[in-house]
Amino acid sequence: MPVYEYFCRNCNKPFEAYYKLSQSEGQKSSPCPVCRQAAARVFTPIAIPRVERTDSDLMDDPPEYRKMHYYEKRRDWRRAADAAEGVSEYAKQKFLQKAQEEGV
Repeated sequence: MPVYEYFCRNCNKPFEAYYKLSQSEGQKSSPCPVCRQAAARVFTPIAIPRVERTDSDLMDDPPEYRKMHYYEKRRDWRRAADAAEGVSEYAKQKFLQKAQEEGV
């Protein structure tokens, strides 16, 4: 069942409205439950979970990348840059830039 968020400009109240899938998709307005005036639908971005790499994920990396990602995960930019030597010039430069920004 889709949930839409609305905001009533008349009484400054946010609220949610639930609609069955058979109802018209994405109604642009809905009556406010407080003052019964038409309220505008609010854009709500979807939540995208952030996935962190774990030590076991490093085993999926090719051997030449493991050391580089190990130090990157620990924010040890100098060692990550050293490990990137010969593997990725782009990564090496990014790690050196981060080390400089953090004053390491």
